[in-house]
Amino acid sequence: MKVSVCIQTYNHEPFIAQALDSVLMQETDFDYEILLGEDDSSDGTREICREYARKHPERIRLFLNSRENVIYINGRPTGRWNFCNNVKNARGQYLALLDGDDFWVDPKKIQKQVSLLAEDSRFVLCATDSHTQLGNDVTRQADVSENATCRVYGIQDMIQEYLFRTCTVVVRREAVWPIQDWQMRCPPLDYSLWLGACTKGKIAFLPEATAVYRIHNGGIWMGVNTIARRRGTLATLEEATPHLGGEVQHVLRRRKSELLYECAHLELNNGNLLMAIKANWDAFKVSWRDLNVVFKCCRFPVFACARKGRYLAGRIRRIATGPKCWYL
Repeated sequence: MKVSVCIQTYNHEPFIAQALDSVLMQETDFDYEILLGEDDSSDGTREICREYARKHPERIRLFLNSRENVIYINGRPTGRWNFCNNVKNARGQYLALLDGDDFWVDPKKIQKQVSLLAEDSRFVLCATDSHTQLGNDVTRQADVSENATCRVYGIQDMIQEYLFRTCTVVVRREAVWPIQDWQMRCPPLDYSLWLGACTKGKIAFLPEATAVYRIHNGGIWMGVNTIARRRGTLATLEEATPHLGGEVQHVLRRRKSELLYECAHLELNNGNLLMAIKANWDAFKVSWRDLNVVFKCCRFPVFACARKGRYLAGRIRRIATGPKCWYL
């Protein structure tokens, strides 16, 4: 078996048929299987999965999971037991990943990616650009260049930025399996897997949209607020630090500091002055040898207090000039 397509789904009744159809339409010169993990949905997702498995028994292997196996991270349910079970049972040399609420739009998606990985042993993972769908509106990612060729990314690039959506990934199975204990503790599991894969080879990125990433209220990661997402990325980098080698430690320190500095501004925007100052101090401690970091972090308390002062002055002024002054 050349490719195992791993689909994890839970409460995706409006979306799962489109996801499965987008995989079944793939045109390849090799055989591929679909591992469909259904996490005991409370809507009609399980019935749809059973129907597709019945119609395509030669292609789809259906795993009907129990909610008792769900792994919680920071008190939130995740689909990682489902994902791990799919990967464990995969027979393919390559894994293609897709959540049940996303879908592919290119019928030659996995053919292109597998061909690239087979031709160049430097690469352990191939991702592509994607569209984003919010409601009925579909937008393309802003960093796409129509004439761009295949880009090559390494571990430092992956530390600095989350470069692609999981629904676009095809990866060598041995690059992500077995999943390490530190990766299982990370809030976004997929990001930790790509960091680990980067220690074994390069990432190829094809600048063509082959998939659609859907944003909706039921999405696990998108349901988390911005500060929690920053903190989740930071926690992943903290877990990854001992496993990524000394040559990237300066990049890790700088990225952690940037994330903490972003958290400081987000906390300030939410009116949490003390939390903002603490996050800024943590950013300084992480990367105090970097002059740019030192400058930003030293400037932040002045900016934060001035902003808080303007807010309080405005509030006092509104009270004093209101129709019923507090001193009357």
